[in-house]
Amino acid sequence: ETEALDHVVRSMYDIAADDGRLRATLNGPPDARSAAFSRLRKEYPRRRAFSRFVLPAGAIPAALETPIRDGLHVSPASSADLVAR
Repeated sequence: ETEALDHVVRSMYDIAADDGRLRATLNGPPDARSAAFSRLRKEYPRRRAFSRFVLPAGAIPAALETPIRDGLHVSPASSADLVAR
């Protein structure tokens, strides 16, 4: 069940890429790190809130429907793919 939840979250948000961008700002002297972090914030990729997504009906195990709906605020739908609203 946790694998299904992990898959759902990673489909909506690439935490590894986000982590990599942040870690890249840690290199160099303080002034360079400050500039890199400011650039990261300025050029941060659009990331939609989980509530902006709709999951196809049956895409997740029944045991996870409530946590995903109530915890992530993701709505079930009948579409065939994960789509942004």
